[in-house]
Amino acid sequence: MRRVLVPSGRVVVTTPGRIQPVFQAMERAIVEHISPDLGGFVSAVFAMDDPDAVAALLREAGLRDASATVSTTTFRLPPPADFVWWYINLTPMAAFVEQATKQQKSAMEKQFVDGAQAYV
Repeated sequence: MRRVLVPSGRVVVTTPGRIQPVFQAMERAIVEHISPDLGGFVSAVFAMDDPDAVAALLREAGLRDASATVSTTTFRLPPPADFVWWYINLTPMAAFVEQATKQQKSAMEKQFVDGAQAYV
């Protein structure tokens, strides 16, 4: 980014922040019914959850005046049974989940839907 940034240019980096409970519920359902290895994919999306660490990485890369701010917003999701498949199918996990049995997929979906109810 530093190499292609024009003088006085700006870089904006957006990260999803800390993993939220609904995604933790998804991770647990995937781990318990599909594959322990796939659960790490969900949490990896939230790996850059410390704004100060992101700013430090930008400074280490040679970007001056790097700072971080945190904004909070409400993220409206489709109903849990739809969201879990929407999310999975937009990720590299889809090919692995597709190989699971119908029973495994149904159990994963049910566990996630049950775990997400508190946030609906």
